[in-house]
Amino acid sequence: MNNATISIKLESVNVASYQTSINRWQVDVLLNSIYDHNISISLLIPNENVQLWWPNRYGDQSLYTLSVYNQGELVGSRLIGFRTVELAQHSYGSTINGTSFYFIINGHPIYIKGSNWVPPDSFQERVTDEKLERLLRSTQLANMNMLRVWGGGLYERDSFYEIADRLGIMLWHDFMFACSLYPIDELFLINIHKEVIYQVKRLQSHPSIVLW
Repeated sequence: MNNATISIKLESVNVASYQTSINRWQVDVLLNSIYDHNISISLLIPNENVQLWWPNRYGDQSLYTLSVYNQGELVGSRLIGFRTVELAQHSYGSTINGTSFYFIINGHPIYIKGSNWVPPDSFQERVTDEKLERLLRSTQLANMNMLRVWGGGLYERDSFYEIADRLGIMLWHDFMFACSLYPIDELFLINIHKEVIYQVKRLQSHPSIVLW
């Protein structure tokens, strides 16, 4: 793996300066005005200072705290991890139809062991963080390393993805359009477009998500 890069985008913020840090690495940005800006910044971290995030049973799940400050006041903080993902689909040659289909994490092929994830309860208010922890911990203890988030369910709460990050459970994440026929009129497609953008932006920092 080459140097690790963190890309951060702050949309429609009203600041004169901000600071972002990840553990002991820090970068400051000063703006010339206090009008609205869309700010993008990349923080380059030398490879020798980065511990990679690995799936369950392949290594440690190294996580780092990323914090953003506005003029010294904490704006937000989250845990992130560093890893590379490749979905290998290679031709077997002219004598065999089809292609391979396997994941390469941090340059290493991974043997996938997993299951489907469906909503744990029909009534979401009965699903606690403790229940999510117990179910995902059971997945880890069963030596699984991937769950497919079924597209007939829902986008889970933040704690679900945070637990998956911590336990090394990779997520093959469906969009929520399974098991039915959906309209294709313009207004519905616009709504889908907004939904996809929102969910991908919301969850993009989680190293556990390896496929949408």
